[in-house]
Formats: sequence, structure tokens, C-alpha cells
Amino acid sequence: YQRRVRGIQAMINDDDLCDWITDSANDGIFNDFPEEHYDELIIPDEYSTTLGSGNTSNLLYTEQEENQWILNTQTATPSLSSLPHTPQTPQSLNNIKGEDVDNLESQPLSQRTDNQPLVYNMLLVQAQQIVLQLCEKQEQIKVLQKSVMMSPEQQAYNQLIQLHQETDAGIAQVIRALQEFYKTNVLPTQDIEKCISLQDSLTMLQMQSQIYWAELQSLSQSSTQFFVALVIDNQPFSNVYMQRRQLTDQEIVKTRILKGANVVVNPISPVKISVVCHSPHNSKTKQPKPPLESDIAPCNPSDHTANFQLNFMEGTRKDYANVKCSVKVEVQQGGANKQTSAQLMLESNPSKPFVVITNESQFGAGLGVLLKKTIWSNGNEVSWPLLANELQSHFLKATRQSPSRPQRALCELDLHYLHVTFFGGLQQGITTKMFQRFWDWFGKVLPKLRYQRHLCSMWKAGLIYGFMNKNAIEAALMSRPEGCFLIRFSESNPGSIAIGYRVNGPQSVKNYLVKPEDITGLRKSLPDFLRICPQFSTVLQFTGDFHNGLPVLKPYPKDVIFEQYYSPVLNTIRTKGYDDL
Repeated sequence: YQRRVRGIQAMINDDDLCDWITDSANDGIFNDFPEEHYDELIIPDEYSTTLGSGNTSNLLYTEQEENQWILNTQTATPSLSSLPHTPQTPQSLNNIKGEDVDNLESQPLSQRTDNQPLVYNMLLVQAQQIVLQLCEKQEQIKVLQKSVMMSPEQQAYNQLIQLHQETDAGIAQVIRALQEFYKTNVLPTQDIEKCISLQDSLTMLQMQSQIYWAELQSLSQSSTQFFVALVIDNQPFSNVYMQRRQLTDQEIVKTRILKGANVVVNPISPVKISVVCHSPHNSKTKQPKPPLESDIAPCNPSDHTANFQLNFMEGTRKDYANVKCSVKVEVQQGGANKQTSAQLMLESNPSKPFVVITNESQFGAGLGVLLKKTIWSNGNEVSWPLLANELQSHFLKATRQSPSRPQRALCELDLHYLHVTFFGGLQQGITTKMFQRFWDWFGKVLPKLRYQRHLCSMWKAGLIYGFMNKNAIEAALMSRPEGCFLIRFSESNPGSIAIGYRVNGPQSVKNYLVKPEDITGLRKSLPDFLRICPQFSTVLQFTGDFHNGLPVLKPYPKDVIFEQYYSPVLNTIRTKGYDDL
């Protein structure tokens, strides 16, 4: 909560309101707030007009507005006609985009606020509620349409047409709004996954809606089409996987058979899954499909689903791939006057792309291929927020962190460093050429965090500061005593670790580039190297907090904080007939 208080105090210009926030916090009135509701700060009405000017002035709810919003959500479902308006606030899924992001990103770090997640959270909550409403409408369509297919009646048919139009328009509107929202706002980590999940759910709703609509049209138009489809309902992609390592229980691939309201489906074979590789470098060369350890799963007769826990037995040769599924079914469908049946082989839509690597050295290149395929699939240029959101999502996967509760994601300062250093602060027009320059550096950093011993846990603990240039290192160390040091990633040597440290003398801050031989060997890691170097005595740990836009760094004696990482000291055994060095 204190981080929220500091962010709001930095935004507003009213001393009385600042005092009210501070006094309220000190009085403990927020102590009962669960952590997930810290964003829901309620400002008393008498202070609602004193908020700072600009776009930030309408991002906080007054007490009256908050009460009205709670009342609305308890008594009514959001209306599709009002999408994407947020109750009692002028911001919405459609109008929080380019200009607002430009204003936020152009502010100096010391002037930025942390209140933007409040708006993101409210908008995604509203989108979730509308998705639930769309699900209810689709269920109404299913029930009514089954009756109409068996006994056509004009009034019911007209009602169905209206329901279809409302549902289809609503689904398309929310999808467009979420896509625009995702590519025009740098989102908090938990909201990135929510936004992706909502879009996936809406895609399934859209596919089911298309089947229902085609079935309804068969009443007025002769058709030989069967109203059934196999879809991949749940998937862990896109990601990079190691061959011969089974995916976890949280990475299940789930298929489902979608069908019309008056269609009966009976699976007569297991569901089969296969991998389809792509080779854009040489389209004439047909690459074999990498086999899976197990490529069939039974289709549940009750809900027509099948689950796969994949284990890729071969790599995709640093190229992206998809999975597709197929199943043989018997279908019966028709209306009151005509019934038809047939045996069909259904094939699913392709999954999202992924890469399978054969060794750890391929991780950086493989993820680079995947990001290019995912981000630039619809054009030659993309926005910075879209790239930042995708980068954050894959950074958490690469460092094995939960999107809902990451230990240490890329913070605003990290993203700002990458944005300015590699993309010149551009909000739009980022090309694959710019990305490749960035990935030539970052694509060597990420595998170090993922695979090199202790580095990932040190990053999560704030013991590796990470992204900082030499000027910032000097500023952070200049006022520190001799022996203080910071660990970062070298700017000029991609994938290498650099240590900035304080010394006495004319060159008061020095930078040491850690050499491969310093940290190689079975019992030699970065903490072991630091242990034997007397120049490094006190490490500065990044706490995750900021003061006046600068990171808060806490000093700790190296032997206290790195002790858990030190390798055991081996007792040397003297060999008979030989002298020790």
C-alpha cells in the first residue's frame, strides 16, 4: 500500500489530500485491505476536484463513483450496447490508447505514477463480465435453436436472428477492443495474461457462434454442410520447449468438438495430435514432422474433449511449429423433415506457434524466431506496448515465474531502459530490423538468466540489478563506501556479467567484466568468484521500490547474502609422492 500512496502523492498537487492519504494509512484504515485490492483507493468527494491536471485526473474513483460502480455490478450485467464504457469514468477499452500511452511514456521516471493499473484492472473486470454475458446469450441460442430446428416457427426464428446478431456483434466488439487495448498499453504482468485469456475465450465463442449461425441458415438455404468442428480449446503455447522433456500438468493441450444445437456427435476414433513444422528459409525442402512420445488420446463421450500432455521427441530445428489434431466421428443432424448422418474426419485449427530446441544453446535464437512470428504476424511494424507486453510474458516464462505473482518481472525502469536504448523511445513503427538489433543483445542475456547456475534466483532476489549503463552505475556508487558493488549485464558484451564497484582514488568507480574462466567449472559460480575477490565486500540489492524515480538499493555484506549460493569447500587430499602447490 505504501507504494500506492507514494505514487498518488507524486501525482497530486494538494497538500491537504496528501495529508489525508498519509493520515489514513497511519491510522490503519487500509490494514484490512487484501493485497489484490490495493489498487482500489477511494478518494473522499471533497478532494475529488484537487487531483492533478492532465490525463491522470480522471483515473481515480471518487467515493460516490465507487459506490455507484459497486451498485451497478451487483444489480446488473454490463450492457453490450455500452461496451466498452466503464461506469462513471470517461476512460474505456477503446479510448485508453495511443495518446494516453504517449503522455505516460514521455514523462520522466521521477514524475510517473503507479495509478494506471487501477484503470486496466477495472476495464478487464468489465470485459470479463461481458464475456460471461455473451456465454449466457449463446446458451440461450442453443436452447431456442434446438427447438426451432425441430419445429420451425417464425416468431422464434426472428428472435434467434436477433440473438445471433447481438452475440456476434458483441463478440467482435470485445475482441477488437481487447486487441487495441493490448497493443496500446504497457500492462501489468497479471493483466497481460488476463487479456490473452479473454481473447482466447472469445475466439472459442466466435467459432461456436459461427456453427450455430450456419446451422440456422440451413432452414432457409439448402446445404450439405455438417455443423461440427474440432478445435484446440486450451493450449500452453506460444513457448520454447526442450525436446524429451514432458510438459507439466499446467501445460495441457485440450481439444473439444463444437457442434450445432441439433447435432449429435459420436467419436469413433481417438483424437490424434501431430506437429507441423515450417521452413520459411527453403520452402522446397519438406521437413519431417517431429514425432511425439504419445500422439493419441481418448475423446470423452460426454463433453467431447481430449487432453494431451506432450513430450516432443525431436526439435523443430530453431524454426517455429504448430500442432493440429484430428478425430473420426459419426454425425447425425437435421430438422423435423430431414435427417442426415455421415462419418467425418475432423481436423482442428492450428495451435499457436512454438519452438522445440535440442540443447540450451538454442534457447535465445529459438525464442527470437518465436517472438518475430508472434508479434509481426500481421504487419511489418508494431507498437512498443505490444512488443513490451509480449516481451514481459516471455521473460516470465523464461525465468520460470508465475504471471499472477511474479517474484521479479521486468519493472518499469527495465522496460524504459530497453525502450530507449534499443528502440529510441519510439511508440510506433518498430520493425523486425530494430528487434533483431535488440535481440542480438537481449537474446544472449535471457539464456544466462535461465540456465546459468544461481543467476535466476539472484535476479529474483534483486542481487543482480540487471539493466544499467555506466553513468547510472557511477551515480549509484559514487556516495557509497569502498567495496560496494552492483551486478549488471554488460552493454558492449552481450550475455556477459559486469560488476561496478567503488574504490578510493581518482577513478572512484570501476567496472569489471566477468570472464568465462571466472565462473566456469563444476564448483565455480558467480557467487564463488565474488567470494574470493577482496575488491567486492558489500553488494547493493535492488529492493523493488523507487524513491524520486530512482531504484532503492540496500547494502549487504556479500558473505551474509551470498552464503546460500557458495559451493562447499572441497578438502584436498594430498597424493602420495607429490607436493602441494
